Amino acid sequence: MVRAGQFWRWCRLGGAWLREELSFHRERFVLFLPVFFGLGIILYFNLKFEPPGLIAVITTLGLWLLAILFRRHSLVMRILVILAMAASGFAVSQWRTHGLQAVVVQQPLGPIGLSGRIAAIDHRAHGQRFILTNVTAIDDSAESLPPVLRITTRGGLERDTGVGDWVQFRAVLTPLRPPSVVGGFDYQFYGYFFGLNHGIGGGGFMVSGLRYIDPPTDYDPGLWQSLFNLIDAYRWRMSYWLIQEIEGDAGAMAAALVGGDQGQIAPPILQSMRDSGLAHILSISGLHISLAAIIVILVVRGGLALIPYCALYWPLKQIAGAAGLVAAIGYGLLAGINQVPVLRSLVMLGVMLLAMILGRRALSLLTLAWAAMISLILTPEQLLGPSFQLSFAAVLVLVTLAEVYQLSLADGFDTGLVRRLRLWLVFSLVSSVAVTVATTPTSAYIFHRTAIYGVFANLLAVPLSDFIIMPLVVGELLLYPLGWDGWLHRPLGWSIDGLIALSRFFAELPQAVIYSRAFSGGAFALMIAGGLWLCLWRGSLRWLGIGVAAVGLGMAIWTPPPRLIIGGDGRNFAYLRPEGQMVLARGG
Repeated sequence: MVRAGQFWRWCRLGGAWLREELSFHRERFVLFLPVFFGLGIILYFNLKFEPPGLIAVITTLGLWLLAILFRRHSLVMRILVILAMAASGFAVSQWRTHGLQAVVVQQPLGPIGLSGRIAAIDHRAHGQRFILTNVTAIDDSAESLPPVLRITTRGGLERDTGVGDWVQFRAVLTPLRPPSVVGGFDYQFYGYFFGLNHGIGGGGFMVSGLRYIDPPTDYDPGLWQSLFNLIDAYRWRMSYWLIQEIEGDAGAMAAALVGGDQGQIAPPILQSMRDSGLAHILSISGLHISLAAIIVILVVRGGLALIPYCALYWPLKQIAGAAGLVAAIGYGLLAGINQVPVLRSLVMLGVMLLAMILGRRALSLLTLAWAAMISLILTPEQLLGPSFQLSFAAVLVLVTLAEVYQLSLADGFDTGLVRRLRLWLVFSLVSSVAVTVATTPTSAYIFHRTAIYGVFANLLAVPLSDFIIMPLVVGELLLYPLGWDGWLHRPLGWSIDGLIALSRFFAELPQAVIYSRAFSGGAFALMIAGGLWLCLWRGSLRWLGIGVAAVGLGMAIWTPPPRLIIGGDGRNFAYLRPEGQMVLARGG
C-alpha cells in the first residue's frame, strides 16, 4: 500500500520532470500559435447565435494587453497568449463574415431577367454551369439580387461563349441547398465564402436563351480587377484549346490541370482517380504551384551555374528563389488567385520561398506555422474545409519527417549511387505512408471513404506527375501565347493516358476503397489533436499524441450508426431497420 508521503513525493518528482520538459522545449510554443488561433475560428463558426462584434474586439485587445503586462511571468503570460490567440481567431472570423455582406436568395424567384458578366465556366455532362458576376435585374420590379450567382444551363452555351462576355437571359433563382445530412457538405456555407470580395448568393437555371450585350457604361473594374479579368479569359481559352487539341480524356485532364475545370472529364475516370487516391493531382493546389516554382528554380539556378562568373560571384540560390516566387505568383494568377485554395497554396509556398531568399530554411515547422497563420488571417473559413486540412496535414507530416531524419538523410547522400537510390525509395515509401495516415481522418470524416492502395498508387503516379506531366503543363503555359506549344500536345497526352491507366489499375483492385460511416466531431478532433501534438512537440511527451489519436480512433470505430437521417430539405429521410439495413424513403 502506497503511503501518503510517497504519493506526494512522486507527485513532486512528476511535477519537476514536467516543468523541466516544458522549459526545455519552450521555443516550440510558437509553433502552436496557429492551433490556438484555429480554436477561436472553430468556436465562432460553431456558435448557434451571432455575438455583438465589439465584444470580440474588446476581449482580444484586453487579453493582449494583459499578456504584455504579465510578460515577466512566463506561465501566466503563456496562458494569456493562448486565450488572446483564440480570441483573435474568433474576431477575425467575425470580421471576415461581416465584411462580405453577401446578399443571398431566401426563396425561389422567377423567372426573372438577369444581366451580368461570365466569370467562370464549368462544363458538365448535361450542360454547363457558370458563375455570373456584376448581376443586375433587367426589370426594376425585382428585389435586390446577389452580386454573384451560379447558373446552370439545361442544354449548353454557344461554342463561342467565353469568360468575360456580358450576357442577358431569364432564369429561375433558388437558394443554395443546405447539407443533405448533418455534418455533410454545406453548399450554403462554402457559397457564402466563395470569393475574396463576394460569395455566391444563390443558384438557378436558365429558362431562355442568352444574348450578348455591351458592358454597362458605369462599369469600371479598376486596374487589378481588369488584370484578373484578362487572366480568367486567358485561362478559359487555353483550357478550351487543350480540350480541342489533345484527343480523348487526356485533353480534359490537361484542361483541369491548367484551369481547374474537371467537368469535361468522364465520370468513370474521375471515379477511378478518387478510388485510387490520385484525385488530388487534378485539383489546382500547392502541388501544382510548387512544381511550377521548382521547375523554374532548377532551370534558373542550373543555367546560371553554367556561367563561371555568375557561379562565382552571384547569389544563385537567392536569384533562383526569387524567380521561383515570380513563377508561383504567375501560376497562382493563372489558376485563379481569388479562389481560396489557390490563395492558400500561394501563401504557403510564398513564405517558404521568402525564407529561402533570406537565407533561412525553406522547409521548417516555423515557416509552415507562418504560412498557416497568414492563410487563416486572410480567409479563416478555410479551416473548416477539407482542402486546408488535407494540404496542411500532408505538408506538416513531410516537414516533420524531414526534421526528425535530417541527419540520417544528410549522411546517406554522402554515400554511393545505389545507397542514395535505396534511401530515396525508403524515404518515399515512408513519407507516402505517413501522408496517407495523416490525411485519412479528414477523408473518413468528410468524404467517408479511404483509398486503400493510395500509398502505392502515389508512389508511381506522383513521380510521373512531378517529372513529366507538370513540366509539360508549364511548357504549355509558357509557349501557348507564342503559338509554339503544338509539339507538346502529344507527349502530354501520352503521359496523362499513363496516369489514367495507373488510376484504373489500382481502382479495380479488390477492396480498393473502404467506406466509413459518420462519426462524431469529438472523435475527429481527438485524432487531429493527437496528430498535431505528435508532429509539433519534441521529447518524450510527444508520444502522448499517439494515445490521444488512438482514443479518437476508438470513438470513431465504435460510434453507433444513426437510427434516423433527415435530409436538409425535409422531404427525404432514411431509417435503420432492426436487422441493420438502412432504408431510404423519398417524398415526405
